[in-house]
Amino acid sequence: MEKSKVTIQAAQQLEEARAENLKQVESATLRPHGKMWGMDVFSWYNPLTDDLLTLFQSFPAPITWIGDHSIIKNVFSTSSESLDNLSIVCAHNHGSLELENASYLDETHGAESIKQAFEFVKAKKQKNGIIFFTASGSDWANQRDTFEYHLKIEQA
Repeated sequence: MEKSKVTIQAAQQLEEARAENLKQVESATLRPHGKMWGMDVFSWYNPLTDDLLTLFQSFPAPITWIGDHSIIKNVFSTSSESLDNLSIVCAHNHGSLELENASYLDETHGAESIKQAFEFVKAKKQKNGIIFFTASGSDWANQRDTFEYHLKIEQA
């Protein structure tokens, strides 16, 4: 009986480790989501600042970035270069967004929710542009689910 209890515990630990590994893989990659409002849509959960800077410089079209306030502030405080591909930056979890060294942006905006961010971006949509969504921190999975919910509604 003791042996089966140890086997069950080992199986549970293995299952938990696999689930955690899948969660890390899911959050650590750039994910395409198709088109919305004529623009390509991508997301990245828990990105590193250096990776974002490289990505922004490599995208071939104007980027509308919907991100959480802390990531946005971190990117702009870290980068001494102009991120010319960024056109619009919208924080989805903070009512205001003020950035230093960002005069090249067409617009910045703070929204209290992901839904409000979607409404703002929909009004500003750019043909042949890119919508890029980021989320991080302890609430990243909830932010992801909310983003994907609103994305499905708009893509329907």
